[in-house]
Amino acid sequence: MKTKERVTDLAAGEVPSSEGVYRQADGILFRVSTEPDQWGDLRDAEDCYGKVSLIDSRRDEQGNRPEGFDGAARKVDYREGRFWWQPPAFALADPDLLRSMRGSLVDLVDLGYKCVTVELLGPEPDYFGGFITRDCRSMGGLEPFDEIGPAVQELMGDIEELA
Repeated sequence: MKTKERVTDLAAGEVPSSEGVYRQADGILFRVSTEPDQWGDLRDAEDCYGKVSLIDSRRDEQGNRPEGFDGAARKVDYREGRFWWQPPAFALADPDLLRSMRGSLVDLVDLGYKCVTVELLGPEPDYFGGFITRDCRSMGGLEPFDEIGPAVQELMGDIEELA
């Protein structure tokens, strides 16, 4: 039966690194997809990136430093405005690390976290050419430019343990 989705065959042990429908060497079909993580929160990254506080320009034109932020805090511009960033203490002595962290943090504020989903599909498409999902696992909290391959591999392992 004809399918609506293109199926990509994988070699034994190969893990996909992008979205799509895949067939493993043993014939198992699965779909990989990504979407914005609606539950991701910048406060989850405080251990890594430090504290962040968005500046509401309607209420605070001056962008006064928030409580709990010290003299090392910086105002950072991003696509939709500005935010205060209190870098972690371990990064303050390394300008290259600060620059890199700032770039990653701006991407995270602009794009948000993403969620990867792996669906185990039925062997044959339905009457309408789509595959029926037999099982599904998701992982959120991935940074915007993280490679999805490791997450896909972990999720596939979780599905196979239950199959």
